[in-house]
Amino acid sequence: MNRPAKFLQVLALALTLALLSAKDDLATRQQQSKANADSAARQRASNIHRQAVSLLNIFENKLGVRVDDIRSRQLSEQDLDLLLQLQSFVKAAGWYEQYSRPGNNGDGAFSNSSRILLRSARRVEQGMETAPQDRRFSAAWSGIEDNLSQIDVDNSFSVR
Repeated sequence: MNRPAKFLQVLALALTLALLSAKDDLATRQQQSKANADSAARQRASNIHRQAVSLLNIFENKLGVRVDDIRSRQLSEQDLDLLLQLQSFVKAAGWYEQYSRPGNNGDGAFSNSSRILLRSARRVEQGMETAPQDRRFSAAWSGIEDNLSQIDVDNSFSVR
């Protein structure tokens, strides 16, 4: 074999190895990016659930009742409705957090819980339109809204 042909073979092999290495690097970066996104989604789910529990406690304290025992006070229909919507929102946030954990029932279950959570949040907002709130409650809800706005129902997470 002559020298130019040998050189071309070595060059072709070097280019092939470089392309394979670049492809592996890209795949590794994509996996790392996906892992980071999944971790962020899990953290967001945990934050939403924690914030939802806190919001329910704020509202219960404002009303002077607990969601499981409302007998101690006469409450308006609007306050009762919002209390019920908040309790449902806490449950939806808990489900969302559970499905965000690795090893659960897959993307479909997570997407379903995302949609349920967002619908529940809309019902809370509707209840807020008629039931009076204080600044502390409004500030807590605003923090939840920030996290909810980052949910991409179809693409935010993949359960492994």
